[in-house]
Amino acid sequence: SVQGDVSYAGARSSMKATMSMPQLGARKMVMRYVGNIMYMQIPGVTPPGKFIAIDPTDKQSPLAKNFSGLSEQMDPMASLKTMQAAVISADRVGKGTMQGVKVDHYKVVVDTAKAVAKLGAVAQQAQAKMPKTITYDMWLDAEHLIRRMAFEVVGTSAEIDMSRWGKPVTVKRPAASDI
Repeated sequence: SVQGDVSYAGARSSMKATMSMPQLGARKMVMRYVGNIMYMQIPGVTPPGKFIAIDPTDKQSPLAKNFSGLSEQMDPMASLKTMQAAVISADRVGKGTMQGVKVDHYKVVVDTAKAVAKLGAVAQQAQAKMPKTITYDMWLDAEHLIRRMAFEVVGTSAEIDMSRWGKPVTVKRPAASDI
């Protein structure tokens, strides 16, 4: 489970998130992306209250390639535009209300080989384990903003809710003494 805030501002994109997972027990992973650097608190890896800093452009860092192109990947609409050529079908399957907003529900089927061809080396390596297609359920509002996206890949399902569109997001870089 991940909960956080993202500012989609191109090269100035930022993000803060807290992640829970069974392996962490009651502890949580904390991530901040600001100034094109990923800062992470990882229970059992970093000392309590401390962050590791990962520069996605650092060719010497074994972790950097995992975060390469992150600012572009954080924007769901930019990701969808990247995958546009991979769309096999897109059908409106219903209407509803979500977070008090009227939405249209779509099923979008994507050719995974075509989708990962545009995403870079790490995604292309992972493609061998992926199915031929992925079906995304998407709920869009009248302004074409994504309110929810859900999908399943290789036995792992994801449901992403997006709200508070247009609200300011503030992400602070950790203090130097905390890195």
